[in-house]
Amino acid sequence: MSTAITLADLLNTSNHSASQHRATELARGDYKFIADLVQQRKAAGLTQEDVAARIGISQPSVAKFERHDSDPKLSTIRRYAHAIGAMIGHSVQPDDGGLTHRKRWITVSFSVDMPVIDKTRTVGTYPVESKRLDFALAA
Repeated sequence: MSTAITLADLLNTSNHSASQHRATELARGDYKFIADLVQQRKAAGLTQEDVAARIGISQPSVAKFERHDSDPKLSTIRRYAHAIGAMIGHSVQPDDGGLTHRKRWITVSFSVDMPVIDKTRTVGTYPVESKRLDFALAA
């Protein structure tokens, strides 16, 4: 019987090298950067449609930019920031090795009771099925 590898196992950085820690932190920084831009857009009361009109692109293109897995070019980031009235900055610093011993991920497990949908039934109560969900979260 094989042991299943969970998302938490993949994200557990306790045994990663300094290089792997650095790569993880760089990716985390990218994610936070885009999330901060989206938060700034919302704080400015702008919709994705507003930003699209200001940049001259489609709303789906703005949605794609705002996705957590996007990898926009610097010029696109500048155009987006300009459209939402935000300033951005860049900084570079050496990795002093302080990331090597960090344990940044924890596993959270919980059960959710979800109704079992029976499309043939139109009235009455639905049975409930319990699902276990495992998440890895930043600590």
